[in-house]
Amino acid sequence: MAEWKVALAAIAAIVGAGFASGREIVSFFTMHGKWWPLGAAACCAAVGLLTAMLVQLARRTKSASLPQLYTRVMDEKCGEAVQVVYALMLLIVCAAMCSAAAEMGALALDSRFARPAGAACALALALFGAKSRGHLAGSGLIAAGVLLVFYCALCMRGPQVTAPAQQNGALVSTGLGVLYACLNVALAAGVICCAGQEAASPARAGLFTGILLLAVLVPACVAVKRLGDTSLALPSVALAGEMGLFGFWASLAALFAAAVSTLASGLYSLKRQLADAGLPEKWCMSAAVLGAVTLSVVGFAPIVNVAYPLLGFLCAMLLPTLALFVKD
Repeated sequence: MAEWKVALAAIAAIVGAGFASGREIVSFFTMHGKWWPLGAAACCAAVGLLTAMLVQLARRTKSASLPQLYTRVMDEKCGEAVQVVYALMLLIVCAAMCSAAAEMGALALDSRFARPAGAACALALALFGAKSRGHLAGSGLIAAGVLLVFYCALCMRGPQVTAPAQQNGALVSTGLGVLYACLNVALAAGVICCAGQEAASPARAGLFTGILLLAVLVPACVAVKRLGDTSLALPSVALAGEMGLFGFWASLAALFAAAVSTLASGLYSLKRQLADAGLPEKWCMSAAVLGAVTLSVVGFAPIVNVAYPLLGFLCAMLLPTLALFVKD
């Protein structure tokens, strides 16, 4: 089960920030024409390879966080730089998930307290999910299951007019799939390193992660490909709108489960990182929550549109350098 815990912890991190809304599925896969299956396959293969690499290095160096891993395979200065950048990215992702949960609370409840209630509910569930590696794997299992059912239900709807796709060719689709993998494994790297301590086989951990992502990604691509308007901010919600009130609540439940799962993953990684930095362990989770809630006041759109892409791309570009330190 240790390898499955790695896979589920990785999925827990990925689904909220890079999956549930459907916007990322459109941008990286379906809007680029008939080659999207090749992009999806390349993405899942890259996720598997990157996960196996991180697990192998984490086990060899006994590193429970990404900055600690960089310190032990490179040097202390490199580890300190990654400490700052990765902590900022985790903080931004946690804040974005809090803001998203607040917006979903406003959609679900007709009350002036709806936004705080949505954020508080997500935080309470995320804190439970971040209690241990087992709880985090459980969060990933629930989120992946909910999204799989949700997108399979959308796939079974009647045909819809599909907008003309950009025929970018096999090479572009493959490249975008690999880029998507790097972005999302960078986000999940903290929990992969931590959960990977117990994994006996890095190869199996990578294989299970790739298979699990493929199982959810393919139905999502098939469903979202039916959408006529590729410019929508929330394609999955637009598709669910075909099912009326049931679709509204189903999309809300799927997005909320994904946000809670990624929030739990982010808080868990941030807690481990703060402990590595020397903060007393009893204060680490409180500091992570306080930082996320404070930053979430900025709002979901500014966080996701400006700060997260910059830090996400930077962290993603750091991952390939670790391949130089992998040993057979």
